Amino acid sequence: MKKIISITIILLMSLSVFSQKRHVIKPITKKNPVAILYGKKKNYYHLNKSLDFPVEGLKKIVIYTRELLTTSSKGYSITYSFNTGETATYASNKSIIDKKSAFTSKVIHYRTSKLFKKVIEVPKNAKSIHLFTNSLVDVYIKPNKKGKSIKPLKPYKRVKILTGKTANYYKLNSKIPKIIHVKEAGKLYVYTRKRLSKKDTKNYSYHYKIGKVTATKVKVTNAVNAKQATYKSLSNKRKPSIYHKQSIDIKESTKIVFSSIDKVDARFVFVKKWNEVLLKKSDRIDLITKKGNKTRKYFRVSPKNNFSFKVTTKQKTKGKIFLRGEFTYDMISNNDYKIILKDFGKIVTTYKLSCNRSKEMNYKDNKDKIPGTLDKIFFDIPKGKHQYSISIGNKHKTALVRVLLKN
Repeated sequence: MKKIISITIILLMSLSVFSQKRHVIKPITKKNPVAILYGKKKNYYHLNKSLDFPVEGLKKIVIYTRELLTTSSKGYSITYSFNTGETATYASNKSIIDKKSAFTSKVIHYRTSKLFKKVIEVPKNAKSIHLFTNSLVDVYIKPNKKGKSIKPLKPYKRVKILTGKTANYYKLNSKIPKIIHVKEAGKLYVYTRKRLSKKDTKNYSYHYKIGKVTATKVKVTNAVNAKQATYKSLSNKRKPSIYHKQSIDIKESTKIVFSSIDKVDARFVFVKKWNEVLLKKSDRIDLITKKGNKTRKYFRVSPKNNFSFKVTTKQKTKGKIFLRGEFTYDMISNNDYKIILKDFGKIVTTYKLSCNRSKEMNYKDNKDKIPGTLDKIFFDIPKGKHQYSISIGNKHKTALVRVLLKN
């Protein structure tokens, strides 16, 4: 019996925070989907060896994989390549049966493993991605939403604006200010549009006030009609302007008051804060961007030196690992390396990665090595206490690591 590999992709359109949209991207080669139940029914695609999927215009895709388990299951790897030439491989050893998931079709007798998640950035000008795996695997890719929309405290009046999808905005005025309650640290993005008519001035402004601090005034000049945005209500004869984006740093739970004397509609999107795991001064490896001279502090992992950190959380959250393989001057091709994530000494997962020499970063002091291109890995952190460690699984190789934790 031929091995069947099933792959499904859902991709993230992240052209802007407020316009992110869930949508299924079907394979370039027509395939009939098969459904898997995991709380809700999800559609997957069967294939024999590999499939190509369109990614034009996207910035990130999030790949979820499940192995179709057999008696010889020992984990699997996924190789992906873009039509622009970028290629990499990653792997998972999550070959544990997921008792909560099952195929809806009685013809398929395989069980599926627990979920493994991988976030991949789509290179500029890429039009398609090619996926290949060495095992029996389901791949399901869905959008990775960065933030969530927030409603003002009542009373408020909602305005629907069409921009490919419907976006909810709220009218700002001076008589009844809009109050936004943010309950944790992060960043609040405010998108504003002026309701324009032929007689209106193209400038507008609004105020926001955090707690007892003096109100901040935001001025917007030369607001022009948005060609691809319209009001959903036919009774509204005005035209929405191109949106203006303002970010506000939120340090703790607070209420923000918004008001305007102009005809302004606002949309609010909140993104939780990522906190970086701090490094001792003696452990820091400083990289500097070639443009702007911005510094990034990394930890070097080697076969003898692991990066360890503790996490205690009252609710499940997420972690993000930034990785750069290191090149020596005698290395000719790309750098293939393996990263192992452990919790209290037990392997959580293993990542097989590949990088090229970075064209954007330099070492601040070290001239003996060359930093590799950046790879990002997201991992789930269950509720409770954890003692994580990150190590490299290759002799005579090193890699640079940064870790951020979501609030």
